[in-house]
Amino acid sequence: MGWFGSTPSFASLNDVNRMKAEGDVESLLKILRDYNQVAQSFQDHRTPIAVAAADAMEEIGKPAVELLIEALHVTVNRAEYNGHIFNRSDGSGYLDPMHSLGYLRAVITLGNIGDERAVDILYKILCINEEGLVDAAAEALSSIGGKQAVDALITVLNDKI
Repeated sequence: MGWFGSTPSFASLNDVNRMKAEGDVESLLKILRDYNQVAQSFQDHRTPIAVAAADAMEEIGKPAVELLIEALHVTVNRAEYNGHIFNRSDGSGYLDPMHSLGYLRAVITLGNIGDERAVDILYKILCINEEGLVDAAAEALSSIGGKQAVDALITVLNDKI
């Protein structure tokens, strides 16, 4: 399914519960993408649905990890290519870290799931050094633990010295 190409669909909390019961991670991820595409602020009325979708992915656990990583890679790749973080969504559905509850929740969810496959993307997010995400990515790495996560945190700290 991915992050590009479809128009926003607006789900309800009942839809989120059904998707969680079915293990439908792709549709839950689409809710976060759609939220990011249309939300103007964290006070947007869809915020509880976006948060519920992220929480549902956390409950699903490891099956959600690869799709969350893929979603976060879209923004990391765009940031690396352009050398900066975008200030606003261009409507394509990528997760804009400066203005996205969806992006922040994806980072937090990866930390809470605790799968080491997420270490690389969380390290890249730390390297982007975007205020507001640094703490979330560092906390996610710390939640994952293990040698890989600790090495990533040490590398970033050493680069800042």
